[in-house]
Amino acid sequence: MDQYLKVSYPNRRKVWVDGRPAGWTNRLLQLETGHHVIGLNPQRPDFTPECHEIHLSGTRADAPLVLHFRPWEASP
Repeated sequence: MDQYLKVSYPNRRKVWVDGRPAGWTNRLLQLETGHHVIGLNPQRPDFTPECHEIHLSGTRADAPLVLHFRPWEASP
């Protein structure tokens, strides 16, 4: 069954699901039910957290799971 996910980030970034590019931030993604590892472009690790490990189920297009990433800020 299809599930729905939205990855929130201030800028447009490629979203990686289970080690592969799968879409863009701030857009609705359709995935299979089950366990997934969600991240942003691993070639530019300038965000936090590094990834989200989730079990995706019980979502709808009008009620997706929303994950948040934020820009990494260097310590002063």
